[in-house]
Amino acid sequence: MFFLETTALSTRSYPLIHKHYQSLKDVAAAKLTYGILSHTWGKDEVTYADVVAQRGTDKAGYAKVRNAIQCAREDGFKLIWIDSCCINKDSSAELSEAINSMYAWYSAAGKCYAFLEDVIYPEKADMTEIEPAFRSSRWFRRGWTLQELLAPRDLVFYDQEWRRIENKVRIQAIVAKAARIRTDILTGQRLLSSASVAERMSWAAGRETTREEDEAYCLMGLFTVNMPMLYGEGDRAFQRLQEEIMKVSDDHSLFAWMSKSLKPGELHGLLADSPNDFAFLEAPDIRAYSSWEKESPYAMTNRGLDIELHLSPRHDTDRHFTAALHCPSPTGQGTFLAVVLQKLGSARDDDRYARVQCHRLQAIGERGVRISMYIPQGIVFDDQEGEYPLHVLKLEDLPAPYVYLDIERVNPFNNDDKRMLPEVASNRYAKILKTEGRVAVICTIKDTATDTTFLIRLGSAKRLTVGFDVVGTRLLDYKPLDSGRTTDLPVHQLRIDMPERVFPGTKIYIVQFTIQRKQTALATQIYEDVTDRLAGMIPVQPATARPRQLEPKPRTTSNRHGFLRNVGLRR
Repeated sequence: MFFLETTALSTRSYPLIHKHYQSLKDVAAAKLTYGILSHTWGKDEVTYADVVAQRGTDKAGYAKVRNAIQCAREDGFKLIWIDSCCINKDSSAELSEAINSMYAWYSAAGKCYAFLEDVIYPEKADMTEIEPAFRSSRWFRRGWTLQELLAPRDLVFYDQEWRRIENKVRIQAIVAKAARIRTDILTGQRLLSSASVAERMSWAAGRETTREEDEAYCLMGLFTVNMPMLYGEGDRAFQRLQEEIMKVSDDHSLFAWMSKSLKPGELHGLLADSPNDFAFLEAPDIRAYSSWEKESPYAMTNRGLDIELHLSPRHDTDRHFTAALHCPSPTGQGTFLAVVLQKLGSARDDDRYARVQCHRLQAIGERGVRISMYIPQGIVFDDQEGEYPLHVLKLEDLPAPYVYLDIERVNPFNNDDKRMLPEVASNRYAKILKTEGRVAVICTIKDTATDTTFLIRLGSAKRLTVGFDVVGTRLLDYKPLDSGRTTDLPVHQLRIDMPERVFPGTKIYIVQFTIQRKQTALATQIYEDVTDRLAGMIPVQPATARPRQLEPKPRTTSNRHGFLRNVGLRR
């Protein structure tokens, strides 16, 4: 690791000279202590290359480096470490080592100088006067400064003019409010490890980093884990961080997060997407139960998180379960915190689940049965979106007064298919070929009220979906409409919905018909029915004829036309 020598200062200039040590052990062996700078980076920082080339005195960040060196020298330190100019970022190995070791470097420093560039602390001012500006400083909103606040034993704040503000212990109450961290953790009275995973994550919620990956990398020291730097991996870095935490901790508070961005029915894994998922009010109070019963270890596999949880069935749906975590409820309104899981497969022995209703946590008094399961992370799809050996249509009963005149299944079932069908003998099942645009079944449907018929073809559409069309003859090309669409026929409006169900090896599309006569057609039919009935009761006779007793007559077209002439509606 590289340090800057504080003894290199001269009266006319401030040359920067590197001093190299292999490790902190070498620094300790030389009986040296060092200062360390904590700051928020600007756009014009002095870099490692600047120090090597003995340049950079004209940069905006040079004054900050110079003043930090001056403070360290006055405090008796011969060395100071400053991240902007002591890490060779051109070397990925050195960068990875520095980031993985940074918490240890801040912990081992003799003093940390926290530079608040946006805070002014006038002479003879009282701390209460600058408290609002102090607490709103950008330094408390950056990701990397979290570990720089917690790791050093001795940290002193300085304002933009490098006037000393105060040691963090002396103003612990103000710092604790600004950082949302308990004072006993802040001052080192309690070990960092005594805080739950959820509590430590809550400290990072709302903090910003320039690179998305740093949102995870800056937290490695807080959880005593290490992992390689892979800039470009995006939010995958935070998932890797949580996987590393699981390797060294069985704290279930890692799973006690809530997300405002996920919809209630959206499927998700058991790991959070960001530290911001721990930003809710109760997060700092969530802790894990101490070990009190034998539990199996859990780990990420190629099928998802392999874990055992206690499940209780829910009453709203047979696919949702309440899963108890090994965490007490912070509100005291229950013994356990819990999340809602949805079973992904329809098969009884399917062991895959996903979290749903990620916007909330629950408190329960009793746990259910312990079940071993897999919970996929990342993009979680329900089984209904997957592909199976057999895809079929199942025709539901038609609403009255409609009936099937004929059901012609185009693709025959083989013996393997029949073994996977729930009802082998039913002629309501039709096999779907997975090639786009292939007809599976042709249905002739009759409206018994109007004595009209129409032909419906159902089959495959694009990307393993299904569709339908309505035609006058089966000779026309099959051009499927999407499920859920409404189409107009001469007399009717037709809508076909095809929700999916999954059975072992089989995806079933349930064909549900909604058929309505159009209003004009319905009015015409009612009108003709009424006139037919009246025409059967009123005889057709000359205008001079004597009225006769009304008698029912056969219902014929001539009677109707005669009646219409009599009432003046037909010539």
